[in-house]
Parts: sequence; structure tokens; C-alpha cells
Amino acid sequence: MLDEKGRLFGLVNIIDLAVVLVFGLVLAFGAYKFLYVNPSYQPEPKTVRVELVVEGVRQPTVDAIALGDRVYEKNSNGYFGTITDIKVVPAKEVVPTADGKLVEAEVPGRYDIYLTLESPAEVSEEYIQITGQQVRIGLTPTIRTRTYQVETVVFGLEVLD
Repeated sequence: MLDEKGRLFGLVNIIDLAVVLVFGLVLAFGAYKFLYVNPSYQPEPKTVRVELVVEGVRQPTVDAIALGDRVYEKNSNGYFGTITDIKVVPAKEVVPTADGKLVEAEVPGRYDIYLTLESPAEVSEEYIQITGQQVRIGLTPTIRTRTYQVETVVFGLEVLD
């Protein structure tokens, strides 16, 4: 089996063979861990209530957004949800007074819009995914319809069913 030069069957050095086998095992284990998908672990399709805020928009944008609008996410062009509630409030910002204090004041002609959407989503223990993208409080999806497009901030998520 081993010749006088330490080659197995006169073809390959035994140490070289051991290194190649260890490298192959490490590569196979890494591929298994990276590529294996547990078939029993599937996210469930659910309906999710998503609360969004659109900040500092003008009256034409307020007028364009309506209950029942089907909105789409800008980047994926996927269906993001249907607007089920709208609340419009005057936009406010913090401004300094003459004596150096900071006060909150309304911004003339600007509004904040609070939107509630019902969205189809994939829900797992680790994430909520709408249109193939994970959605979390604090993220900033851009939503659009045929007539408007607005940048939003997610401030609420609730799984409904």
C-alpha cells in the first residue's frame, strides 16, 4: 500500500490525501449549513395591520390619499396593502423663541398623515415580510399608487390572523 516515498499505492502522498479529505469535509459541511432549508419551516401567510406616518406634506398630497387605496411598494413594485384609516394633523417642528427656549409650533401649509393599512404578509418567528421585504418599526418604505408616491415611516405592526 505505502511505497518507500510514503505514497499510497504509489500515486499520492498520505499527508496530501489527509489534507484534501479534511478540506473536502469542511467544504461539504459548510455547503450543507448554508444551503439546507428545513422543509417543515415555512412562514405563514397572514394579514398584518401596518401603521405608517407621512411627514410634512402639502395639501395636494393630503387630498390625493384616500380610504381604500391599494398601495404598492416603490422598489419591488409589489402590493403593499390597502388603506383602511387616515388621520391628518398639522405638521409641527421645534423652533427657538426670542428668549432661547424651544417650543413646538405648527408649520403653515404642512401636514402629517397617519395611515393604517391591511397587508398580506409572510409571518415567522423572526420576521414579517411584505412584498418580499422584511418590515419593522422604524423602516422607511416608499409607497405609491398611480397618482401619488410618498415616503413613510413604519411606527406600528400587528398580526391580525
